[in-house]
Amino acid sequence: CGILPCGLLLNQSANMVLLHVPRVLSTCLRGALQPSKMGATHIYRARVNALFDIDQFLHMNNASYLVHLELARWEMGVATGFATHLGKSGASFVVASAFTRFRKELKPLQPFEIHSTVHGADERSMWFLQLFHAAGADSPPVAAGLCRAVLRKGREVVSPRELLGRLGLSSAELDALAAAAPCAEHEALSTLEKVCGSDLAVSRRG
Repeated sequence: CGILPCGLLLNQSANMVLLHVPRVLSTCLRGALQPSKMGATHIYRARVNALFDIDQFLHMNNASYLVHLELARWEMGVATGFATHLGKSGASFVVASAFTRFRKELKPLQPFEIHSTVHGADERSMWFLQLFHAAGADSPPVAAGLCRAVLRKGREVVSPRELLGRLGLSSAELDALAAAAPCAEHEALSTLEKVCGSDLAVSRRG
């Protein structure tokens, strides 16, 4: 490879090791210390990092929202035991698509929460609806995200429904998630529109 591509690759690898991995590990530790039940709303609490999260406009960069959405899923996975069961199954959590909407900016050092719920799950996919709140659950969301994930073991797809059943969700809860699955993405996107306003731009990955 050329000097420039190699340099970019090394720089990205260094950023991953020095910045992202420690944040993931500390988030997982926090999740381990605060166990919760899968099926309930998981609340991830953080503060806008003045070094890593902001851009030249002195508010949280759009990419940082995606980072915190991922950290919130890590914390939820460890806290609920989902990550442990996923590891035992030999499968990996793969993000198939992600949507974000932005309503109001977050300033440096501003505290915020991400409220994450499993919005639907069937034999192939599961959907996470995640809402940013600047000052607690009673405040309107300042941003929101939707993530569709698949659980892959090599070329095979592991059933999210089966894994969630091992975490203690009842048959009724699993059936409700399965019933929501066909329309999960549409309904969740409608929720994003309602909570963040239809006049704001939507960002999509995947």
